[in-house]
Amino acid sequence: MGISAEASTRRSTLSRVTSPARPRSVKTFYPPRGPRVAMRIELPYGRGFVSAEIPETADVTVLHPRPLKPSAPAGEIISEALESASPGLEEEPSGRVVIVVDDHTRPCPTEVMLDHVLGRLRVPRDRITVIFATGTHRPVSPDEAREILGKHHGTVEAVSHDCRGGHVYLGETSRGTPVAIDELYQTADYRILLGDVEPHYFAGYGGGRKSILPGVSSYETIQANHKMMFLPGAEVGILDGNPVSEDMEEAADMAGAEFTLNVVQNAKHEIVSAHGGHHRDVLRAGARVVDRMYKVGYDGEPADMVIVAANGYPHDVDLYQAY
Repeated sequence: MGISAEASTRRSTLSRVTSPARPRSVKTFYPPRGPRVAMRIELPYGRGFVSAEIPETADVTVLHPRPLKPSAPAGEIISEALESASPGLEEEPSGRVVIVVDDHTRPCPTEVMLDHVLGRLRVPRDRITVIFATGTHRPVSPDEAREILGKHHGTVEAVSHDCRGGHVYLGETSRGTPVAIDELYQTADYRILLGDVEPHYFAGYGGGRKSILPGVSSYETIQANHKMMFLPGAEVGILDGNPVSEDMEEAADMAGAEFTLNVVQNAKHEIVSAHGGHHRDVLRAGARVVDRMYKVGYDGEPADMVIVAANGYPHDVDLYQAY
């Protein structure tokens, strides 16, 4: 019996539908297996941390600052420094008082330092001005000012130094640096420097005289001083024989400061020491404590790779501050 054309078409269609599909070649790609991780290191970054995974095949040396714990609460350490300072903090200075503090690029505990300094100054608050030692940095923002000054924000006048604003010219250092200092600072009757001592990659250490140069100096003064960073001796951890630091100290002596208070902090930003008096003595006393914590020796072979953290905010706000 013959098959109609219609039936033949249906069978052909059914055959196409029910026939098993031809197998396709499927390739699966797997990522290459990396080396086994021997350790994970947490590095301070900004206000948090990033981790570095070190393979077990690597020869790793981890360098940390030497731990140094506070011997007393921060307030007691600062109070003791003020009591033993020479020259001491004058509690009833006449005329206008200026207090120079670190800007937003330094982790200085300014609020707690002001607790004790302002607490001892028997001076009307309208005769006190705080100057943020910005050097050539941008001005401190309102939010940053609140963070730096804490409870003291709004209780005294606070301004950012302007390196291109009004300055008083004082002459030249022995190295030829023209010294021009913020007019508000230079014309004040009593001047106080607040800051912290820490390693600095070409000035040797921060603190002391740096509140004046670069802190409240003109752009031209700062440039003339900082170009010495390429000279021999301009290295981290060196004061004597460091042309940048010695030039800063000479300029600070020309400008003058009636009292200096500096602190030293450990890697956890805890105050471990405080020093008051003349800016030169304060810097050297603080530097000795810094050396105990942060000068860590290494006698191994040069490394193929070095991973360094600047201990987080605010030291890593930009590449320059992170050194």
